[in-house]
Amino acid sequence: MLKVCYGPFHPDLEEAFAARLAQLAARRARVLVVAPSRLLADRLQRLAAVEKGLAVADVHFHTFSSLALEATAAAWGGARLLSDPVFHDR
Repeated sequence: MLKVCYGPFHPDLEEAFAARLAQLAARRARVLVVAPSRLLADRLQRLAAVEKGLAVADVHFHTFSSLALEATAAAWGGARLLSDPVFHDR
């Protein structure tokens, strides 16, 4: 079942993010975290794994661009459909 939780980034929301991720990890749910930038995705991954000590083995952290690349690679057997790296950002 797909459930989407979203909101603007604010440092106070880090605790809420970690708590929700801990709930999902306890249920062994597959989780995809999509952030608008690699810097923010890396920050959330570090928060979960290092600072909060959560198991993030089945949690995937992506940017919108890397998610688009992953989706097209999965759909087309790894073949790159477009060579323009800026395409998915637009």
